[in-house]
Amino acid sequence: MEKRHRSISVLVICVVVAASAVVGGLAPSAALGSECTDTWTGSESGNWIEAESWSAERVPTESDVACIPKSHSVIVDSGPQRVETLRGGGELVITEASLAVVGVAEASNIGTLRLRQGGELGGTGELWVTEFLLGAGGLMKGDGYTRLGAEATGEVLGGEFEGTPGLRVTQKRVLSVSGSMDVRGEEGELRVDEGGLLSDAGSLEIHGPTGKVVLRESAGLMNAGTLTVDGPEARLAAGEHSTVSNSGALAVAGREGGVHLTGEAELTNGGSLTITGTGGEVRLQGTTLANSGEVAIEGPGGRMLEAEGALIENEGVLKVDSEDAGSGVLTGIASPPSLLRNAGTVDKTEGTGVSVIDVPIDNEALVETETGILLLGGGGNSGVGGTSEWVAASENTYSANTRLMFAIGDYSLGEEAAVAGELQIVSGAEVTADGIEGGEGASGYTEGTYAC
Repeated sequence: MEKRHRSISVLVICVVVAASAVVGGLAPSAALGSECTDTWTGSESGNWIEAESWSAERVPTESDVACIPKSHSVIVDSGPQRVETLRGGGELVITEASLAVVGVAEASNIGTLRLRQGGELGGTGELWVTEFLLGAGGLMKGDGYTRLGAEATGEVLGGEFEGTPGLRVTQKRVLSVSGSMDVRGEEGELRVDEGGLLSDAGSLEIHGPTGKVVLRESAGLMNAGTLTVDGPEARLAAGEHSTVSNSGALAVAGREGGVHLTGEAELTNGGSLTITGTGGEVRLQGTTLANSGEVAIEGPGGRMLEAEGALIENEGVLKVDSEDAGSGVLTGIASPPSLLRNAGTVDKTEGTGVSVIDVPIDNEALVETETGILLLGGGGNSGVGGTSEWVAASENTYSANTRLMFAIGDYSLGEEAAVAGELQIVSGAEVTADGIEGGEGASGYTEGTYAC
């Protein structure tokens, strides 16, 4: 998301430098901004409301540039507080109180920010965290930005009270990660809702046990970096018209966790999405996955589960290589039926065993197995918008151990179908294929093999 327009009264050379710093994930230097009007001069640890500990001998207000030097920690634990700009390499702790950063002409920065139980960061300003960010029961809200710098780290744990997220990003707030952030621990949760946005250009890791990122109420997650869901019950969950957009690398390896989309949420992949591990799963319930990049379902146990009329729109590459029981592209029992609509490539590239697609498939491009058996078990109506192509080959060499298997359901390959290699049609499947290139059409096969 682009930054808001800043005041045109700033010198052009300063605007150029600050903009380049944002692009590179680096916090703008305090030297480029206004001078401090109220600097912490108290002990190494103190309270924000201690007037005598500030250089102006008063608590900072919304017209102040408040500065906290390095090796000093200031806690905000009473009343709503406001400040125009915040600067310094020190530490700010907010708990059971709120601080609004309201200045939009210049970005703020702080070395360490800790949002503990009941602590709220708000305002329309932009705040860079240059060293460390902790979410342990805190909240970010409002139209402003919080940016974790390229050299910074962040950690989100569980809140002090059951059901309380470690960090909530809400009311159109933007949390941007250029460094690295971990969501971990028992009940560690980063919740984004009410139009909030989580943007990752660095490294975002969701770890078990039960670490999770939850998107609700038209929230968004944009990943252009590395996003990992790993460990027992680690989860990325999106619902209520929320969106997940991946142009980077998204890896799912969580046991009994993974990526779960419900409530008309949408997952858009233009990068790489890898599903692997014991029970690594992407679950779509009445939602859509639109892929223009690469999705790889790998073993052991990687799977994609569709239910309640979910749709996979594939215009890129979908690799189905997992061969374990209960893996592959599977359908749930809920109605209406789900669908895989292919305008790109569906491919099995590894392993000599059986990989499964048991959702209905509408193939308008290429379904291929380069090795082993790709089993289709959901029926489908293909070749409606063009030639459907079905290939069973190993480096362009056909093998009895490399084949497409139509196992269950009714299949139409369309008026024009290009077939190469071996297609096996077993009991329980009926295939209608008019105008197959290189041979006659096959209709109503219940047992046997069609080879081109």
